[in-house]
Amino acid sequence: MKRDWLIRGLVALLLSLGLLWLWSATEWVQTQVKQPLQGEAASDNSYAAEALLKRLGSPVFKQAAVLPMPPPQSRLVLVPHYPSLTPAQDHAIQAWVEAGGHLLMQGQGLMSDDGPDWLPVREETEELVGFSGDDAKEPTQTTATLLDEVKSRCRSLDETGDRSLAYGQGRSLQICAHKSYALTTTRDRLWSLGGEAGTELLRVAVGRGTVTVIGPRDLFGNHYLLHGDNALAMVAALQLRQGDPVYFITSAEVESLLPWLWHRAWVALLLAALALGLALWRKAQRFGPVLPPPVPGRRSLGEQVRGTAQFLHQHGGQALRLAQCKALERAAKRRLPGYALLDALGRARALADATGQDALALHQAMDVARPLPRKDLARSLALLERALRLLKAQTIPSSPE
Repeated sequence: MKRDWLIRGLVALLLSLGLLWLWSATEWVQTQVKQPLQGEAASDNSYAAEALLKRLGSPVFKQAAVLPMPPPQSRLVLVPHYPSLTPAQDHAIQAWVEAGGHLLMQGQGLMSDDGPDWLPVREETEELVGFSGDDAKEPTQTTATLLDEVKSRCRSLDETGDRSLAYGQGRSLQICAHKSYALTTTRDRLWSLGGEAGTELLRVAVGRGTVTVIGPRDLFGNHYLLHGDNALAMVAALQLRQGDPVYFITSAEVESLLPWLWHRAWVALLLAALALGLALWRKAQRFGPVLPPPVPGRRSLGEQVRGTAQFLHQHGGQALRLAQCKALERAAKRRLPGYALLDALGRARALADATGQDALALHQAMDVARPLPRKDLARSLALLERALRLLKAQTIPSSPE
């Protein structure tokens, strides 16, 4: 008993020492890990901006293509780069802006002569400097490292403008985003955000409307919108007032032929596919008959009587006797060994032995060369039919003819 208690105490001591060592040799700290984007935010980089605008009271609409254009005086956010637009889309946007629309677009692709002729904004040939960070990939580190990386991409930009400022007398906004190209224009600047290295957000007038160009890539994307003063910069760039509708163009690419046909003529495509399927089905090889085969069955007594009467009417009694004899002969050759080698009398005797009928009567009925009187024809036909049925009921082994 004392030995058992000694063993239990030793085990408890060892466990206590192990726990004490584990507590002294480890350090428990809390760390935050950046979760990947999920749901709609994983595929839509404008999801955070759209959600923020809805919270601010602005209706948000999304279009997969530029055309048709949104109503005048609304805000249009062109997410793709401008060179991906077709000439028809470019003319539509120009006419919409000149009529009083407000366009917000990315500045990538506005180098030298790549931009549209009607837009008086271009990018400088040198990248802005003054902040670090690798802008070739999205941040995927822990939250602490992510914040350090975002801070490394932040810089202070001053709000300026020739007509009006978004925030009173102007202020400095902390902008956190990828590297940017300096923007320049030959016209009056209605509003801009820039620093010592150059202008990064710029608005100019085009007709009765305005165009605001964003230099930093992904400035209003899901990864950076809620950092620094990016949200304030987005509101200023959109010239947003409560209730102003905002339209997002999620893709300005030209549709390929098949999607375009489906969107424009899906009814005709469905009808054509249905017609093609029916034509192939008609020409295809079938695995069975079109209609189910009829179920075999014996004729009724009435059909038998009517068939026999019709045969007698067309061919006479002697023809019916001849047909009856041929049927009896075929059955006898299959069931009676050596039947084909016998003479007429021998065949009658073989049939009589097998069926129990009178041999002489069978011989006279089967002698088709000798016509029978009408009064004997019915009796002979009945005898031949009875012998045929009795013969088919026999289990005598068959022999070759």
